[in-house]
Amino acid sequence: MKFSVKKFAAGVAAAMLCAASALAAKPLEGQKLKMAVSPTFPPFEFERLDEQGNARIVGYDIDMVDAIAAELGFTYELVHTNFKGLMGELASHRVDFVVSGMSPTEERRKTVDFSVPYYYCQTSIIQHKGANIKTVADLKGKRIAASFGTQYADFAEAAGAVVAAMDSSTYSMQELLAGRADGVVQDAASASIRVKQHPGLEYFVLPQDELDKVQGGNVSDCFAAVFPKGSKLEPLFTGQIEKMQADGTMKAIYEKWIGPWPYGDAAAKPLQGEHYKLAINATFAPFEFAQVNDTGESVITGFDIDVLDAIAAALGFTYEIKDMNFSGLIGELHSGRADFVISGLSDTEERRKSVDFSVPYYFCKTAIVSPAAAPLKNMAEMKGKKIATVFGTEYAKVVEASGSIPTLLDNSTMVTQELLNGRVDGAVMDASQAKTKCEQNGGYVYHVIPNEDLESAHYVSGAYSIAFRKGSGLIPLFNEQIGKMFASGRMNELIVKWMGEEFVK
Repeated sequence: MKFSVKKFAAGVAAAMLCAASALAAKPLEGQKLKMAVSPTFPPFEFERLDEQGNARIVGYDIDMVDAIAAELGFTYELVHTNFKGLMGELASHRVDFVVSGMSPTEERRKTVDFSVPYYYCQTSIIQHKGANIKTVADLKGKRIAASFGTQYADFAEAAGAVVAAMDSSTYSMQELLAGRADGVVQDAASASIRVKQHPGLEYFVLPQDELDKVQGGNVSDCFAAVFPKGSKLEPLFTGQIEKMQADGTMKAIYEKWIGPWPYGDAAAKPLQGEHYKLAINATFAPFEFAQVNDTGESVITGFDIDVLDAIAAALGFTYEIKDMNFSGLIGELHSGRADFVISGLSDTEERRKSVDFSVPYYFCKTAIVSPAAAPLKNMAEMKGKKIATVFGTEYAKVVEASGSIPTLLDNSTMVTQELLNGRVDGAVMDASQAKTKCEQNGGYVYHVIPNEDLESAHYVSGAYSIAFRKGSGLIPLFNEQIGKMFASGRMNELIVKWMGEEFVK
């Protein structure tokens, strides 16, 4: 079977790695942690007899956690449970983390935190040879077994199958072999192991574009480590996963347990000669804005453009820019008129329903710009005031939650004009943008809105990522380059160039 064109994200953990290494070479030295696992999911976690005849839990996930433990200095104990019990172990604080082929779905994100993905997966259907269940439509009315509490069980039900939700993937396979099920839905890597063990079976990968169309199917395409909300372990694990993806450790684990690394030669330029279309709202200095060059020509420049130019040079592609209102950017992706968007866009749960995002390339702060003679410093002072921001942005949520009188406009240039003309009392925007506006316009000041204010509005200053159409093969390639830029220090150089030292995370 062919793997999709997915490549592990090299990611964006350099800042967290630097923070951890500054504190200690091994920040979890001497600590003993507990990890919950459901070891019925080869090749990720399963039981195997060692040379002494003792059952040991082994697999891809175990090797990965062993490598992380060695780097961070901790030891760990495995807590063996059914897949459906994993989240309960975490919620009850009986374990510190879960690594067990678990996907970061929208529903799970409400109660737990996830690391960056460590494995990109494909959803498949295992069946007896000749059953011809090859598409999502073929599942309707079929008897399908899947592990209880997994995204596979939810998906099969949403696709119209008659679902037998079992305690483990082993029991699901038994249903198929006994003739009580027409198929088993699970990850393709696990499916490939199963069909080798049972020559009468075969599997087909279900097309991702079909999976995305199943309402309520909620099928993710990756696995990640899971932690309680706010756990200090998450950034440490994320940093190590990123490092393993960059230095070849994850590749070695993949080849040991799954097969040949499917992502090609990292030294090549995989997009050489390709030409793409970028949608952007070039009114958001210092990220993207129009500037007259030495020949008198208006060009779009800024931090985001420099980031994209570096990615394009490394991957070998060229691109053209379509400048438009912020509110229309996602629509350009949906219509196919743009291949990606880089325009100070935050990775929100709502947006993730319709587009996919890269790892973050910039971590932002939220600020309020106001006249120096009548400064606004927090959300309490914004109450009842006229506050402008850009329509469709996360900043609009802050304005609305503050109890102010919102003025929502198409772009940040119009927002600034409203403030300069005295039609509003303040404007909410990214802090680096606020700094630029105040430098350009005397008599105005900006204040970073306190995090406790933002949290009360159910918004926390987060990060900017690049947006792509669902399932885009460009994502892992961009992720790798973003990670390399952080690791090499190039990203911080660009941040200092366009914003200043105070905006380096």
